[in-house]
Amino acid sequence: MSWTEKYGNIEFQTSQTVRTTTSPFFFLKIGGRPALVIGTHKVAIDLLEKRGAIYSDRPTNIVAKEIMTRNQVIVFSMHDDSWRRLRKASHIVLNHEKARDYHQFQNLEAVLLVKDLNETPELYIRHLHRATTSSLISTLYGFPPCPNPFNPIYVLISELMDTVLDAAAPGRYLVEYFPFLRYLPSSICSWKRHAESVFIRADALFKDLYKQVEKRLEAGDKTPSVTSSLIQDPIHKELTFQERPQTWIQMIWFILSMAVYPDIQSKAQAQIDNIVGRERLPNLEDFERLPYVQALKLKANQATGFPHASSQDDYYEGYLIPKGTDIIVNVWALNHDENVYGPDAAAFRPERYLDESGELIPTAGRETKDEGHTMFGFGRRICVGRHVAVSSMFIQVTCILWCFNITPADDETGKPMSIDENEFLDNGLTIRPLPTIRYKFTPRFPGIEGILKDVLESNGLTHP
Repeated sequence: MSWTEKYGNIEFQTSQTVRTTTSPFFFLKIGGRPALVIGTHKVAIDLLEKRGAIYSDRPTNIVAKEIMTRNQVIVFSMHDDSWRRLRKASHIVLNHEKARDYHQFQNLEAVLLVKDLNETPELYIRHLHRATTSSLISTLYGFPPCPNPFNPIYVLISELMDTVLDAAAPGRYLVEYFPFLRYLPSSICSWKRHAESVFIRADALFKDLYKQVEKRLEAGDKTPSVTSSLIQDPIHKELTFQERPQTWIQMIWFILSMAVYPDIQSKAQAQIDNIVGRERLPNLEDFERLPYVQALKLKANQATGFPHASSQDDYYEGYLIPKGTDIIVNVWALNHDENVYGPDAAAFRPERYLDESGELIPTAGRETKDEGHTMFGFGRRICVGRHVAVSSMFIQVTCILWCFNITPADDETGKPMSIDENEFLDNGLTIRPLPTIRYKFTPRFPGIEGILKDVLESNGLTHP
């Protein structure tokens, strides 16, 4: 029996259709293309892990992949020899051990972040965005953390990456559903001119950044970075990385959760105080000694992940999955799967990841590579930069909790704002809290500003 015979030609309207559906799997049509939506860990593992050779391709993406990035970004690449070469190179420079080389940048970014939150808490979204972008550029190119959110290079990088991600969202461009439109001349297609201009700007920018790293290496600079590692490896020298992490959105969820769950905030702070004390800032060497902080597995910030695609006909549970079917993982459903996380799967409860003595246990270990969530993806397409992302989020979370008590800001009546954690913005790939929510970041003890100032000045970082 075919999927269409069983379910009919269901039109995919919005990501909410996917997010609110709890079926293990179902079939629909996206602009005439067949798509399979996965709603449980079991189906995801059966297809994306156990049959990874079949389900590791990507759907065709004309605007984001072919025009804006010219097939140079690994997340859009087809499952072929070029992708294998990209994947191997990215693993070499972003594996668990290599990720430690970037801890120095991440520690300093966390200090800059809490300094910014202390000075202008109402701009917390801007500060989180800056910290993520600056940390990314430091990791990729070895540049020192940038305290200025309006640095033109960083603003341009952020703009270009956001544009590419937006172009990759389902339904963003009509040409994805009517591919013949790609052959129309640019002179009559504003979308095509826009996409081509994005590539031209991005190509010039990243080539310039690459050359800067080459010059530093020639001068004897040994600052670790992804690009310097690639340059020194003749096999992978020509590769580039232009993906944008979404850790800043996850950090917004963290801040909301701390304001809504003050008891959890207090427990995490108590462990930090016990291990770190108040004479120094936390750093990534404290990671293993702070299991409760590690257990703050935050709310899913995705409705769906980047789609996979089937590279050949296949059968699952008696149904045909045709070659070229888009495979969409319902990340929201998987991260609320009661079969994995228990009947209170939707609750924010760090204790589910801890044993009776407070040590970490591999809750959902097999299903999530011990991450406790599925936002890094599955199978051969699992996020290669996840080790860097985990350490970046951990040190930012820990430094914020060390410095501040987070509470809702007062509304116009002088009373604490009411925060509904179930109200959010959903753009099809990511889910984020409403930007109108405001918070208080109250220093937890005297002397915090002096400690921050000393650390930043000793590392040559001052106010922008």
